[in-house]
Amino acid sequence: LLLFALVFVLVSILVQKIVINGIYRVNSSLEKITCGNLEEKVQVTNTDEFKALSEGINATVAALKNAIKETAARIDAELKFAHAIQVSGLPEPNPVFPEQVPFTLAASMKTAREVGGDFYDYLLIDEDHLWFMVADVSGKGIPAALFMMTSKTLLHNLAEKGLPPKDIFQQGNREICARNEAGMFVTAWMGILELSSGRLECANAGHNPPLLLHADGSSEFLRIPPGLVLGGMETSKYRGNTLFLKAGERIILYTDGVTEAQNPSGDFFAEERMQQTMLNQNRSKVTLQ
Repeated sequence: LLLFALVFVLVSILVQKIVINGIYRVNSSLEKITCGNLEEKVQVTNTDEFKALSEGINATVAALKNAIKETAARIDAELKFAHAIQVSGLPEPNPVFPEQVPFTLAASMKTAREVGGDFYDYLLIDEDHLWFMVADVSGKGIPAALFMMTSKTLLHNLAEKGLPPKDIFQQGNREICARNEAGMFVTAWMGILELSSGRLECANAGHNPPLLLHADGSSEFLRIPPGLVLGGMETSKYRGNTLFLKAGERIILYTDGVTEAQNPSGDFFAEERMQQTMLNQNRSKVTLQ
């Protein structure tokens, strides 16, 4: 019995030292790998079996890292291509109009990711009427970009018919709701400017109020009553509003990507800072941002 007990103790110690501790070390490394640390190496080599196991796990992780790298490179290339397609679907950011057209226009879109849901559009309906808008699709990335292209095309086609902004929103909203299986929505601000008189007919579908810069250096936000977002409810009604732009005045359209931008301290850019920034710019043009 004493001899048996001694052998049992020695075997237990040996198993603990060679097998159990090795399993614990392998499991510890595997836990780090499954938590995302692909730089972790399994280095249990006290027996040929554990050495083979370690080499097999390390080789598998290396293959996984290469696969992830190749996939990431392919996705980056596809996203860059998608970005190029999205940008090509937008009108010229700095268009040149005929000399007799008494206004200037410029636009800019910088997405938080490769592709996004913000967009702008404009159209010279005839020699005396300019249609323009800025919109923002809920969400980011590929889904927002696809929804953005659909919404932009729909609203642009309605604008080509010469409809007033409130009717464009009315019809556009019904069509967006009818094909909105993803449950996304669009905020938008739209206007039609009569160039000969400065008369601006506009409507707001849940979007940020534009900033109007007066020729005398003062400014104000055009807080017209907003309607519901496009795609929110099929029966939504939209209200048209009319105002007059004077010579030298500028109207700034933007999305919440500007006012909700944050610095490292977490402070928002906000409307007040944007207003002051625009006032400091010595430009004289109708600007869409």
